[in-house]
Amino acid sequence: NQENCFFLSDCYMAEKSEFCYECINIEKCSHCAWAYDCSDCVNVYFSSDCRGCTDCFGCVGMRSKQYYYFNENIGKEEYEKRVKKIKWSRNFLKETKENFFKLRANVPVKFYHGANVQNSSGDYMQRAERARYVFNCRDNKDTAYMQDAWRQIEDCMDCTEIIIGQLSYEVQGVDTPHRSAFIRSGFNTITDSFYCDMCFGISDCFGCFGLKKNQYCILNKQYSKEEYAKLKEKIIKHMRQTEEWGEYFPASVSPFAYNESMAQDYFPLTKEQALKDGYTWCDRLARDYTTTLSTKDLPETFEEVGVNISEEIIQCSTQNSAKGIEKYPLCTTAFKITPLELSLYKILNLPIPEKCFPCRRQDRFALRNPRKLWHRKCMCSKKHTHHDGPCRVEFETTYSPDRKEIVYCEKCYQQEVY
Repeated sequence: NQENCFFLSDCYMAEKSEFCYECINIEKCSHCAWAYDCSDCVNVYFSSDCRGCTDCFGCVGMRSKQYYYFNENIGKEEYEKRVKKIKWSRNFLKETKENFFKLRANVPVKFYHGANVQNSSGDYMQRAERARYVFNCRDNKDTAYMQDAWRQIEDCMDCTEIIIGQLSYEVQGVDTPHRSAFIRSGFNTITDSFYCDMCFGISDCFGCFGLKKNQYCILNKQYSKEEYAKLKEKIIKHMRQTEEWGEYFPASVSPFAYNESMAQDYFPLTKEQALKDGYTWCDRLARDYTTTLSTKDLPETFEEVGVNISEEIIQCSTQNSAKGIEKYPLCTTAFKITPLELSLYKILNLPIPEKCFPCRRQDRFALRNPRKLWHRKCMCSKKHTHHDGPCRVEFETTYSPDRKEIVYCEKCYQQEVY
């Protein structure tokens, strides 16, 4: 989702932002790179959980700060001096990322990402009320087991990628479902419909495919209102007997293999596991690109980039080792830089990437927490207004117990950063 954004590349979940690169979960940010969970920031690099910051580098958990370098206030003159000296090379980026992640591991984090959440569980939530097990959702009320559900969602369950919905169940990829269930990839408003796929603006339809603005249809056949109600009841009765009613479309009819879908991003499986569980698998097609620029010959900085770089077929660096080939199964093995991409790298003075887009995307998704919850206790042992000694608050979090982060409850986190 890149809503109301301008000139972004390699970003995920950005809103009202411009001139940003490799950022995740940002809002109202400008000229930022490698910024995670930040909002209202300008000229912020290699930073996370920052709000209202300007000219900050390598910072974590900052609020309304300027001229901070790895969480240290060094003043305008020293900050500008250090930034001016930076040689934005590929090696510099690698070293800086390592230092940034070391710092981030030592700064307390809130047990979930988001704000304005009441009586809810999940992660990456905004304005959620009585929402259970919801991930990457906003404006949810009385929902459960939701992901990527936005704007105005009420009384829904087991839905993915919906925008405005009410009283719906087992819906995927429908912008506005109402009182509907078992719908896939529907567009416009889908009302009082069941087991439909690729339909537009339908109501009172059952088992239909590809219809547009139809009503009272079963298996794409038109019926009167009375005929529809009678036949629908008969079909549902039969489906109850065969135990098909209430179940989503089986994986066997999916147009995509498991490793081609978003499921592999959030719940990765090996080929053997996927086939055992009844899913299909797509073996990567052989690539026979003739590369014109190898990884070892890539320019280290933008200043070294040649005028014909957009014409080059660049080797993806993951192909230089057996480990990389195994780790990145969707790698295209080679890629090109578009003129528009190049102009952003020039504005931000960044070196061109060494990995193809699918590999960069895989790295980006690895930085987000999994869509799974663990029961944990707040790790705060400082003296705060609501506790003496170790905090006793417990919660459900996407930070697994074996991770390095210091995970706090919301009250302890607030007292730490404000």
